[in-house]
Amino acid sequence: MSILDRAINNLHVWDASFLQYVGASEKMEGGYDYDNNHAFFPLFPFIINKLGALFGDESLLIVNFFYQLIISYVNTILIYRVGIRIFGKPRVAEVAAYFHVFGHSTIYMMSFYSENTFLFFSLLGFYFLYSDPCLMTYKEKDWKVPTASSVLRAALCWGLCTFTRSTGVVHSLFIAYFMIHKIFLEANSCRKVFAYIMLCWLTILVMFVPLWTVIYWRPYLLHCEPKMDRSNQVPVWCLDAIPNVYTYIQDVYWDNGPFAFLNRHIRNFQTSVPMNFVLLYFTYRVITEQFFNLATISLVSSKTTLVKKQASLFS
Repeated sequence: MSILDRAINNLHVWDASFLQYVGASEKMEGGYDYDNNHAFFPLFPFIINKLGALFGDESLLIVNFFYQLIISYVNTILIYRVGIRIFGKPRVAEVAAYFHVFGHSTIYMMSFYSENTFLFFSLLGFYFLYSDPCLMTYKEKDWKVPTASSVLRAALCWGLCTFTRSTGVVHSLFIAYFMIHKIFLEANSCRKVFAYIMLCWLTILVMFVPLWTVIYWRPYLLHCEPKMDRSNQVPVWCLDAIPNVYTYIQDVYWDNGPFAFLNRHIRNFQTSVPMNFVLLYFTYRVITEQFFNLATISLVSSKTTLVKKQASLFS
């Protein structure tokens, strides 16, 4: 075994073995044979599966290593481009790209993990969202309002995010934010209001159908329906009123849940102190300096808040 092979195998830890099993081809007997594998969403394993098929089943780890390198490089470029489009400040975008390159989570980005793919589709969605905004003035403020086509393209990217990780549906909050602004700023007739509401429903379908498919429909077909005539072999979660394999896995296999981290070892808190400090610091700055904008999602403004924003870190 070469030095490269040993190094790559050392990265194959934690959830990587589950993701590799899900992504393995039929020859390697991979897939969703067991219900606990449904904690790992299918898009990233599917991509590696198809790339691995070009070089042979035994090369999945090596294929994944170079795939992660390429995606990390593309993500760095996207962070810079998105930063410029959102903030209009190349220096801020450059620093953000440096944080990505030298981040503490590099080990996850190089292992058989889906974080890189998730980040790629997430950034691509923001890139499309800010690709051709319309500049509008409302209540003494200039707004960059994305076009309907930009919102739809972003929703498609974020739907792929949901196929990669369950947290992809959180991006729907950004869609809701911008659609509320579009209705307030652009909808000057009932026809436009109706069109934007229809667009909202379309983006909801694009982003939530993947989640419904992965945690409700497909697991039920694989593990519940074929076993209904053998009651002693039916998984417990299949008997719920709304069978949800994902919630069952998080509770039974991973011990995850609201505030479940409070019952874990103190070392888990120690390793997360740096990032928690950054999170709490920026949360404090937002609340103290932009509370009115935060409470009204910037739909209402006053001269006082405009003056404060000029001196704010987030202006």
